[in-house]
Amino acid sequence: MGLTNTRNGVQSAPMNLRTFLRESKQSTAEFAAALTAAGFPASPGGVRKWVTGERVPRPDAMRAIQRVTHEKVCPPDFINGSSQEAGREAAA
Repeated sequence: MGLTNTRNGVQSAPMNLRTFLRESKQSTAEFAAALTAAGFPASPGGVRKWVTGERVPRPDAMRAIQRVTHEKVCPPDFINGSSQEAGREAAA
């Protein structure tokens, strides 16, 4: 397994954005709207690219994702390959 994240002082396994959206029952459009409401303009297509691993979010987007997901998805979750693994799974 990759790196673990420290959230509120507790070590936890990485959670990729795909898993977060599935568990929270949110669509990419709903998540894009939540990011936009939090001050980070995002499109459903952009979120889809992050989910599939086609693109890695910029650092400012990663910070916004971390805030909107209440620290369930953090920058290391993208850096250690979680999104890319999800993209490979989707393509299979």
